[in-house]
Amino acid sequence: MNLQGSVASHSMSRCKAGTCIALSCWSRAGWQARDAMLEYPPPGDKDMLWMINCTDKPNSAALREKYLATHRAYLDGWNDRIFFSGPQQSDDGDTFVGSFFIIDVPSRAEAQRFIEGETFHAAGVFESVNIRRLKKGRFHPQVADAA
Repeated sequence: MNLQGSVASHSMSRCKAGTCIALSCWSRAGWQARDAMLEYPPPGDKDMLWMINCTDKPNSAALREKYLATHRAYLDGWNDRIFFSGPQQSDDGDTFVGSFFIIDVPSRAEAQRFIEGETFHAAGVFESVNIRRLKKGRFHPQVADAA
């Protein structure tokens, strides 16, 4: 698979027989090669992405706030496995309504272990939790840079 291409102000190319990706970024001073070598795929046996979509119980904002620091500390312990995470918000952005995770673990059982140990889940913040295996398709992190 060829990952060479250019999108807006970023370009990516595969190198070293498929073991890394070189990123080049545009700066105000002009093109600066910032070839950050990212290992791809990551080391170890992490080979499956899992999406975990959690919906908060109604009126759980105080409980969410109470456990926020512990929640963040728990996620810090999984940093090498978290591809993406973030709180879900209401359409107006005023209320948190859930959490969303994409994690890189070898099995559904490991994804289940992650969420069962997750602080908000253990504290009863979530009304529902759905786990689905995810295959990475398009990936354009620069789209979210301004979000």
